[in-house]
Amino acid sequence: MKSTLQSHWDVESESTNQINTSWTKENDEPNKKAPESDKQNKSSDKRYHRAGFYFKSCLCGAVPGMLVAGIVLAIAITFWMSSPQQTSTDVSTTNPTAAQSSTTVSTVATTVSTVATTVPTVATTVSTVATTVPTVVTTVPTVTTVPTATTVPTVTTVPTATTVPTVATTSATGSVCGVNMQWNATGITVAGVTGTNGGSLSQLNGPMGVSIFPNDSTLYVADMGNNRIMQWPMGAVSGSAISVSKPYDVFVDSVRNLYVAAYSNGQIKFFPNASTMSSVASTGWASSLDKPSCVHVKNNYIFVCDNGLNAIIRNGSQVAGRGGGPTGEIQHSYGLVADDNNTMYIANTDHHVIVKWLASSSVSSGGTVVAGSVVGTAGSTSTLLNTPTSVTRDSQGNLYVVDQGNHRIQLFCQYPTPTTIGVTIAGTGSAGSTSTTLSSPTNIALDSSLNVYVSDTGNHRVQMFQRIA
Repeated sequence: MKSTLQSHWDVESESTNQINTSWTKENDEPNKKAPESDKQNKSSDKRYHRAGFYFKSCLCGAVPGMLVAGIVLAIAITFWMSSPQQTSTDVSTTNPTAAQSSTTVSTVATTVSTVATTVPTVATTVSTVATTVPTVVTTVPTVTTVPTATTVPTVTTVPTATTVPTVATTSATGSVCGVNMQWNATGITVAGVTGTNGGSLSQLNGPMGVSIFPNDSTLYVADMGNNRIMQWPMGAVSGSAISVSKPYDVFVDSVRNLYVAAYSNGQIKFFPNASTMSSVASTGWASSLDKPSCVHVKNNYIFVCDNGLNAIIRNGSQVAGRGGGPTGEIQHSYGLVADDNNTMYIANTDHHVIVKWLASSSVSSGGTVVAGSVVGTAGSTSTLLNTPTSVTRDSQGNLYVVDQGNHRIQLFCQYPTPTTIGVTIAGTGSAGSTSTTLSSPTNIALDSSLNVYVSDTGNHRVQMFQRIA
């Protein structure tokens, strides 16, 4: 290694000698004048200066710099120790490259120092990166806070949308008729096929009257267009038929006896225990029937609406309809209901009112308007009716009216205080075939839970509107 470094050194020295020849000649004279001892001292100082310089450079570097500086220092010391002692004259005149060699070593040392300085910088950079990395890593756990997105299950509060059926109720709410009453405005088809008329046992054709047996909620429907009475078990998709000519209405009593208004025959048909065998209940009446359009049974009385006579018949006698105006004159009726005192509530269709007629009143004395305009004006506001066709009542005496011309069912409270302001509990006021609309409804019935059953004539079906409060 020594010989190799020495050769490298000699090559550099030779090159330096060529470059400094002119400088040597120009400065030869002053150098000759220098004392001999000074020249020797300078030569020695230069040697010591080389070693000292490299040693200091090595001590100032980083670990990698010290290693390189140590090697250079060892080479310099070895070179210095092995170099022949020359005279000052030789150093200055014969071998002026010594000074240049010192300069070269100094340059190398400076380079080493620079490298050594750079290494700490790199080390600092690495340290900075290393410091930065933990910061990045510690940031990742923050990203893992994404699981808080599991708060999305809060979206599962959407099930509260099951409260929609409540929103769907457009009927009486809160304190109505003295109690909290509310019906689901979305109807359920319990008989027939919406919008399709037909003669199969699963279809209806222009249904008119409807009645419900209280013990098992079996429906009885006057399927006028098919000339039959349909017996329809609740929840069934079809029913059984009893043949009757042009039935307009049907009533079932507590033992399942059927009373049917046979419009074209001018008779009230009686079917004991809903059998297919019938008799004529109106035989022997003093007042013959013309066009019976409704039938109701109460207190062993049979009440009949007769559109041919424009009168109300009770067990064969005319008891209402011979008066004048909306309160006394009956102009077509398709439904009535009587209370325990035989007071009648009559749908006076062409006069657009519901009339209360006392049992003690004469056939011509007239009654009292309890719903609709007292002057017989048709309308669609909450106080008016348009062609009411039927009426029924609950145990509190509240009236449920089929407002056919407005395609709706109206509730008029009679308890605790009678009112002429109606509340819509079914239908929207416009004809339609959806689950919330009706089309020219004709008749109505209530079960013991006050669920409302409507013969939706124009849609060939029976709709049930469930009471939910």
